[in-house]
Amino acid sequence: MTAHLGRPSPRGLRRFWGDWTFGPIAVGAIGLIAASFLLALLQSSMPILDAHTYLAAGQALNSGGPLYEGPDPLLSPPLIAVVWRPLAALPSPLGLAIWWAGEAIAVGGSLWWLLRSRMPSIAVGTFVLAIPIGFELAVGNMNGYLLAGAILVWSLRGRTLGGVILGVMVSAKLLPALLLIWLIGQRAGRGVAGFIVGVVVCVFIVAIGAGLSTFGSYAVVASHVTPQPKSVAAITGIGVASIAVYIAAAFVVLLLRKWPAASFTAGVIGMVFGSPALNTNWLVLLPAAFAPRVLPAPAGGRVTASGSDGHDNMLVSNPEMSDADLTD
Repeated sequence: MTAHLGRPSPRGLRRFWGDWTFGPIAVGAIGLIAASFLLALLQSSMPILDAHTYLAAGQALNSGGPLYEGPDPLLSPPLIAVVWRPLAALPSPLGLAIWWAGEAIAVGGSLWWLLRSRMPSIAVGTFVLAIPIGFELAVGNMNGYLLAGAILVWSLRGRTLGGVILGVMVSAKLLPALLLIWLIGQRAGRGVAGFIVGVVVCVFIVAIGAGLSTFGSYAVVASHVTPQPKSVAAITGIGVASIAVYIAAAFVVLLLRKWPAASFTAGVIGMVFGSPALNTNWLVLLPAAFAPRVLPAPAGGRVTASGSDGHDNMLVSNPEMSDADLTD
């Protein structure tokens, strides 16, 4: 039996919440996310702190000032500063509110898509990650957008659009490049071509909005980043430990290339724990690893564009759903 992409066939909210094993866990996860979000806001001297950093970067570009200088410089590639230029031109609360609303939609939409599968295992995973998800919403980092992007990369696997989305993600934050290695391992030529298009477009946007020299400035700042206390490098006391985890994850992604879901999951885990900037809110990216359970890859081979491997990727089988759940 099959269900269509992006529509795991729940029959209304009553059926969605009616499963006694799934409903209470999912409700508890949502409640814990909300509580964590409110607690983080109450404890913070500056709510959505990371969004304020992006705001300052956009203001710096608008005023003609340096982008990667000062006591608290931007630690991301210059694309995010260019994206923030129009937001920074708005009254400060409005620009911040638009950004936060977009992230809330990205995170909320991602979790809704995952939880609509009604799989108890995904509900449990969401509950375990509820506190980091709440913290992410409180700091306003771009990771919430990257969560939605990673899920789309899997859902559009092998397609040009998925590659374009990944190109934008990597242009905004380098670590999702592990998913490019996943696309290469899957021999997804269209996806890789889309990635190149996405990166080229983003470079062009940065060239116009900030100047190509900002890439060099970013490289200097990135080379001197101090590992965050919760990163693998800081915990082990080995400066290159986070980079080693990232490189090891890249090899695992390639070694598992015959198993698309496992390979993708390794990429998601690697881009989280291979980050020297790892903090609690970074774990918000991990729910993307559930995407292959909601939308499994076709059996018997690598993931490519729909129809190019002899399978129709628009149809899936879900091992945790009953036949009744999968029929419309």
